[in-house]
Amino acid sequence: MGKFPFMNAVRSYLRTMEGVLADSTQKEIDRRLRRMNKDFITLVKTGVISDNNPWKIREKDILSYLKLLRARGVKDSGLCHNVDTLTSLLNFVGNKAMDKAKMKYPQHFPKRSFSRIPPINSANRATIIAAAERVPSSDWRKMEAYGLVVTAICTGLRNKELRLARACEIDLKSGTLFTEHVKGEGSYGLPRTTAIHPDGIPFLKRYLKARNDVLLGNRSPTVEALFPAIREVQRGGDGYLSSNGLTTLRQVVTKDTGVVFDLRACRRTFGQTAVDKKVPIEAVSRMLGHSSTSITEKFYCRMTEESAINEARRVWGNGSKEEQKPEDQSEVARRPGENLPPYKKFNFLPGYA
Repeated sequence: MGKFPFMNAVRSYLRTMEGVLADSTQKEIDRRLRRMNKDFITLVKTGVISDNNPWKIREKDILSYLKLLRARGVKDSGLCHNVDTLTSLLNFVGNKAMDKAKMKYPQHFPKRSFSRIPPINSANRATIIAAAERVPSSDWRKMEAYGLVVTAICTGLRNKELRLARACEIDLKSGTLFTEHVKGEGSYGLPRTTAIHPDGIPFLKRYLKARNDVLLGNRSPTVEALFPAIREVQRGGDGYLSSNGLTTLRQVVTKDTGVVFDLRACRRTFGQTAVDKKVPIEAVSRMLGHSSTSITEKFYCRMTEESAINEARRVWGNGSKEEQKPEDQSEVARRPGENLPPYKKFNFLPGYA
């Protein structure tokens, strides 16, 4: 086990997961386990637990770890991530302490709740697109920042898909963007083509021209990245942005517009905007790259309460004139004196309403 049993177990576990997890997921789990190692060392030094060896961690040690996280103000969502990660590590070394802890202390474990992250509202969405139109084509930093965000809002691509998107995959004439490097690439994820919302196309035309001009100026016209990292290009790299690079560009737009958001909200905004405009949920789900519409409706977008009420009123015939569009004119109420259909006699069973 060595002098540092926790990190030795972590390294062994992560080696077995290479090629199974996406690179970004692997890095996040590595960071989470390293923080966990520090927390367990703290618990040992303060005498709360006796050992941080994953093979020897027991139910009460896990309970102490959860109390430490709660005292630090970690929310239930963060606790769930840490519990899942620690469970995987303990199962890897053959330690079933987590399963026993959940049985003995169920009230101490966070309750999982699933809710949709709200999309960017219509006014803020319009503010971002309008601000993009005002950016001078010569201001490359802002052009790329708005290019990234407008693409996110108008296609619903995930962070990884935006980062690895290629310029040759966007077709503004047909209004589509092909995505090859999807979530779950190489396993369950499949390449897909997404429609680009027309609100973003005018700016994206200008963005593509500015991108070409910048790459030509840097003598790098062959760079494929739709959103190139110019410094990486100058160093001789592949020219793709890092995850931190995406965050930096998003912050440029937030500072310029005052709209606080993240790229996950952009993805939900694309879905909700489509649903609000009566795009079938099956089509929205397919463009978002989901395996079923239930995922789309549970976590991303669904018909709003107002739209549902208006649709019900339209069907029932008690909405506004705009909402009422009867499909069968014979159902429209007749004025007195108009010809009525022949009377039909029905046999009723007494006692039944």
